[in-house]
Amino acid sequence: MGLLRLVLTGTAVGLLLTPLGVLYGDIGRGIPLIPNARAWFTGQPPQLLVWMVVRLAMPILIERMSA
Repeated sequence: MGLLRLVLTGTAVGLLLTPLGVLYGDIGRGIPLIPNARAWFTGQPPQLLVWMVVRLAMPILIERMSA
């Protein structure tokens, strides 16, 4: 029953954020925080380090691709 509530809550949040994500690209960049919070609550190791590396490398990659 708890798993069903979790799935329904995640679906509802996703449906609410989808139109905003289309309008604002910043929301799409903030979504990786959700899996990290879920990992902390479930006792799994968070992937915060990977997220930080991607966040730091993204401007460099975009600059090199546009040049």
